[in-house]
Amino acid sequence: MVKCVRYDKTTYYSHIKKADLDFAILLVYGKEIAYDFTKESPEIEACLLERNNKNRPR
Repeated sequence: MVKCVRYDKTTYYSHIKKADLDFAILLVYGKEIAYDFTKESPEIEACLLERNNKNRPR
């Protein structure tokens, strides 16, 4: 899995130790293992929608 998400093992291990892992990184892992983390933490979806709205050209 680590190769598929293009992180090395060291990065993966640092990610799993972080209590405040960025939602975008978590979703990369979720996509690879076919798991929807928004079921566990609905605030992920709200945060991503907010980020997308901020990055949308006006």
